[in-house]
Amino acid sequence: MFIFFPKKPKNPKFNYLVLLSILCLQSFHCNNNQIHKNYLLITLDTQRADYIGAYGDFSIQTPNIDALAENGILFKNCISPIPITLPAHAVMFYSLYPHQMHLYNNGQIHKPDKNTLSIAQFFKAQGFTTAAFVSLGVLKEKFGLNAGFDTYQGNFPQGDYYLNAEEVNREVLPWLDQEGQNRFFLWVHYSDPHSPYYPPDIPFPLKVSVNNKEIKNLHLDKRIIKAKIPLKEGKNTIEYRLICDHIENIGLNNFAFFDIFDFQKMISKERMPYVIKKGLIEDPEGRIQFTESTGVIEIMHSGQPTRINHSLRGKVFWPVEDRPLYYKKEVEYMDSQIGFLIKKLKELDLFDQTQILIVGDHGEGLGEHLNFSGNPDFGHVNFLYKNYTNVPLIIYDPKEINPGTRIDSVVSLLDIAPTILETMGYDSLSFHQGRNLLELKEDKDHILWLQTHKPQAEKNMFAVVSFPWRLIYIPKQKDFKLYNIQNDPDQTNDVYERNKSSSEITNLKQKLIEKTRDILKNKKFSGTNKKTREMLRALGYIK
Repeated sequence: MFIFFPKKPKNPKFNYLVLLSILCLQSFHCNNNQIHKNYLLITLDTQRADYIGAYGDFSIQTPNIDALAENGILFKNCISPIPITLPAHAVMFYSLYPHQMHLYNNGQIHKPDKNTLSIAQFFKAQGFTTAAFVSLGVLKEKFGLNAGFDTYQGNFPQGDYYLNAEEVNREVLPWLDQEGQNRFFLWVHYSDPHSPYYPPDIPFPLKVSVNNKEIKNLHLDKRIIKAKIPLKEGKNTIEYRLICDHIENIGLNNFAFFDIFDFQKMISKERMPYVIKKGLIEDPEGRIQFTESTGVIEIMHSGQPTRINHSLRGKVFWPVEDRPLYYKKEVEYMDSQIGFLIKKLKELDLFDQTQILIVGDHGEGLGEHLNFSGNPDFGHVNFLYKNYTNVPLIIYDPKEINPGTRIDSVVSLLDIAPTILETMGYDSLSFHQGRNLLELKEDKDHILWLQTHKPQAEKNMFAVVSFPWRLIYIPKQKDFKLYNIQNDPDQTNDVYERNKSSSEITNLKQKLIEKTRDILKNKKFSGTNKKTREMLRALGYIK
């Protein structure tokens, strides 16, 4: 096969498309035998597998996801190689491990190797219309997953880094109206279960009153809230009252704080000075912390009555026993919005022409394990236990001849890209580390590597999954934990001491130590700028 390389054109975009076409013809053996017209990838940020009804707990109301599972294929044991959003999504798009991409934390900029393509780039080269709609700032265009997308939508209000599922749909549904007649590859990212958990129907935890007149009830959550404060001439008293029923039971130590607390005149935009009178204190990190259930400040205003902007963002730490319930409600809310997306596909006669893959990027700890300080752990970056890494994976194929199939094999996010390409009638790419999930063969030697990295994780941690074992390793402490996936499906019983001398575990331990050394030896980590650190702090990834 002879390939003619033209002189470098003036338009770099043209050069890029020519390169893609050449790569596709030369190396990837593409064909036009498309099985489906369109592909829809739905990723659920921070979604545990066991908090989807179809995975067994039907007290969790997720009818729309459950319907896809009932008419499709559900994978019982899908594992994320890393419990951090940006690298986990890169794993899906490139079918490479995080350490192979040198992508370890949120806030890094993904710079893919020139010899690799994301599935979005591949579909674009095949003439598909490609679009992405993301809901967390860590997936913004600048972090590098935008390659190959004609549309990459992540429009966040200034200073905010989060969109709820309804806000995502406001962008997605009109796009389908406009572009749905074309062959498309569409990625929709929802992140409602991400902490803090604020489902729409929980009560507002904060009341704001000015001069004894209530003006607003507020959630302290993932975004900046703006209130208009009426000021009279002279002394003005502003009261912030926490109205959570459980405050008296748990005390106020670190219960709630504001990390953004700012007053601005509407015209001059200058900061307004205030004096704390009671119930609030500025901590060493510059946050305004509650010390009582009611905080009061005073503002002296010289001049005519006016209204000023008040910007607030903060957090309420719900009691441990309430958090799983609020997490569940976030999942249920997200499912309801997925229902509107499916309804739109049906209205446009696209549902039967579109294969849908729905998958979590990582799980979430909900207090089942203790953190390094000995307290119940909530979050997802620090550990590699089942709750942090096992995610739902459901494939809906309108042409599926065996709907309702359940697959027990251990699979991973590495398998997403090869599966998408091959079920759309293309070959997977030569550098892919994953497998086509719809052509799985029994492979008892299959090994999956897991990892989480400093600085967002408190400690570097690594694991290997080789059926029936999950072996976890903290190199700094030389500490191992071992779980039997087959005999202990919830993976709550550490059996390392009982099995550490067996030849099977000794061999697996040696492989894990060698892989850990290799990853750390070749680790290349780039820093983050001030604006990115602010985003990571707002989303709870750094302190």
